[in-house]
Amino acid sequence: MAPPAATIARKRKIHSISLGRPRKKKARLDLTSNEHNHRKEQGEGIDTIARRSPPWYTLPYEVLLQVFQYASYPLCDNTFTPMPAITWLLRSALVCKDFAEPALSALYYSPPLYPPTRARGLLAHLNAQGPSSTFNYKSKVKYLEIEATYILLHKYSGLDPISLDELIRVTPQVRGIGIHLLSDQPEYRTQLSLVNKRPGVVYNKSMFDALRETKVRLLKWKWNLNFNRPGVTRDSYPWTVLKDLHSEAPFQTLRSLSIVKYESKQAMTELDLAKAIKALPNLSRLNLESWATYSGKLLPLLPQNLESLRIASCSALTSDSLHTFLLTHGSGLRELILDHNQSLDLAFLVDFAVACPLLEIFSMKMTFFSPYSTSYDAEPKFGALLLPGTLPTWPTTLRSIELLQLRKWYADSAEVFLRSLINSAPDLLQLRHLVLKVSIEGIGWRDRASYRDRWIGRLQNVFLRHSPPPTEIFMPKYPVTGKNLTIVETSQPGPPPDSQNVPCRRSGLRRKANQQLNHVAIPKVILSSESDSDTPNVSRYTRRSKRLKEQEHDANYSDRATSPGLADQSKPGHSDNADSESPPHTLSKEDGDGQLFIHGMCDVVDIRIDNLRPAENQFSERDFLDEELSGDEDWNGDDGVPGDGGYAW
Repeated sequence: MAPPAATIARKRKIHSISLGRPRKKKARLDLTSNEHNHRKEQGEGIDTIARRSPPWYTLPYEVLLQVFQYASYPLCDNTFTPMPAITWLLRSALVCKDFAEPALSALYYSPPLYPPTRARGLLAHLNAQGPSSTFNYKSKVKYLEIEATYILLHKYSGLDPISLDELIRVTPQVRGIGIHLLSDQPEYRTQLSLVNKRPGVVYNKSMFDALRETKVRLLKWKWNLNFNRPGVTRDSYPWTVLKDLHSEAPFQTLRSLSIVKYESKQAMTELDLAKAIKALPNLSRLNLESWATYSGKLLPLLPQNLESLRIASCSALTSDSLHTFLLTHGSGLRELILDHNQSLDLAFLVDFAVACPLLEIFSMKMTFFSPYSTSYDAEPKFGALLLPGTLPTWPTTLRSIELLQLRKWYADSAEVFLRSLINSAPDLLQLRHLVLKVSIEGIGWRDRASYRDRWIGRLQNVFLRHSPPPTEIFMPKYPVTGKNLTIVETSQPGPPPDSQNVPCRRSGLRRKANQQLNHVAIPKVILSSESDSDTPNVSRYTRRSKRLKEQEHDANYSDRATSPGLADQSKPGHSDNADSESPPHTLSKEDGDGQLFIHGMCDVVDIRIDNLRPAENQFSERDFLDEELSGDEDWNGDDGVPGDGGYAW
């Protein structure tokens, strides 16, 4: 059937109109192909911001890998629960082709293996990899951190546990293996404790055969001495052959070793364990954790090339044995971590500076845990944390000091301890992190409050940085172009003496830079007691009243807060001369202390002084606040029930 004549005429008219009026071309922006594609992806509204963003996709693979590793750490928390960073890495791998491999490499570097279904999925994925795979996923796995309860020991959802040698055979580039039990950590000892009451065999002959066949060279390893029970299976290894295992090629390259759950009832003695540790020529980091017994024979037999030592949850470790070890083996230590040791006090700090001249990180956590959840045995086993008259010394190379839950001492001993830090401030020029949590006993709450205000103010005055840290990259934040080379008039009568023969543009730029530097946050200069009050003090903060200064700071700030120099220098139009610059470390007057050295280089100074007893679960006020349930409010007499006459009874 032919179309009607009216329809044919309408189509011809539309066609003639389209031919007669050519479509206007849209104005094209002068963009490169990359910018145009980026604009189409991001949209019209954010084109200006998009063009300012750096071209991340042009960075080398090694740089992008470090960026993704830094941004996604950690992939699991302390309980091996997966973190949202895993999903973020997967999404980042889908952004563009240049992001795919570095994002996946950061994910496979130490792949999360919990829940057990994820571990089985990884094993199946690596077994299925062939020549047609986009990336070599097997070579990307460098470290394996495994919670062994439902992955290596027990069934999960009806599935048998995985054999560790299967994982080793599909990860030929693995550099470290750590097998953990959540119940071995003191904080989580009640979790899965019944399931792991009698752990099975993990370190078997098939696992060591897989290490030999794949020619793995390990850098990090963790022994859990509670896993292997000799005689349970024919495939189990006795601990007496630990020295022979360390002498083999896979373990000769070890740099970090952890030994967990040592007990004297095991067949291996501390002497055998020391020989096994000495068989590792490249060992530099040692971690001893959750030792039920310690006779003091192991530490003197350790190698002297250790750089990092961590001893945690060793209730038999005393200050005498540690002091002897540090005097003979502490010359190369750079990191010392002592956590949850019930018998360890601070007496070893007497010769600390001499014994550990290269120490950089020192940390102690004195929160203790009962070995059994049905009893309470979390009190210190030492007489006093620091005896009266004991003066601690501090290595000059320290960068971080973190001492938590210091207790069982009196105000006099704590004062000697805190004063030793202040007196050592001229030598602790590398210190950047200072955290102290102190509990004082034997004084009333009023004396404790004044004690706290005095010492917290002094420590913050001496160590806390009052200005932003210096910039590590010395380059301008904006490109130096002709627009920036303009002459700026300043309040000074003329150009600086050293710029008389400099061209006008350069001298103008210098004057502009000097003017901009006047508004940069410069460390506050602490005036000494003998200095003149008219000495210039560069500070961008306006002067406040003496009453506010006394409320916000310690009494030592009030003397310099009302100084005429501060009032003059805090005016917006004031600029300082090069000759009036103060040295970075100056002296301040303290009541009864004479001259104090102002360190002023610590980014973190966190001091707490109270009388709280440390507990596993620390409750606060919000834990005792009752919230009214909706629908259960108090009756106000206005229910409006019909027929009740307005009475409640």
